[in-house]
Amino acid sequence: MSFTPEFWLILGLTLVLGWVLGLMSRSGGGRWKRELAAEREAHVATKRDYDARLAEADKRAAEHDRRIAEYERAREVRRDDTVVREGRIDNLDLRPGERIEVDADGNRVIRPIR
Repeated sequence: MSFTPEFWLILGLTLVLGWVLGLMSRSGGGRWKRELAAEREAHVATKRDYDARLAEADKRAAEHDRRIAEYERAREVRRDDTVVREGRIDNLDLRPGERIEVDADGNRVIRPIR
């Protein structure tokens, strides 16, 4: 069977028409780009929210640490007539013949062993 020039022309036109119809009937070439852009924006917003929450948590932790330091400075124990911070009092801080007692006010006091 020999192919005539008209056959090649019809075959070419069919191919071009198929491409045109295929491009016209596709499901939106820019749709995936819009969805990708929306997904990127949502990711950026989520990351920004996460970073804000993390910064707020760090701020609360710093405030908490500051308050703990204030409480530790405020709590003091008397050693004879001198004032000693409670945080420094443990068994290693006691001199031989001393012990830690709790007085009537609930304060810890170092007293000699009798």
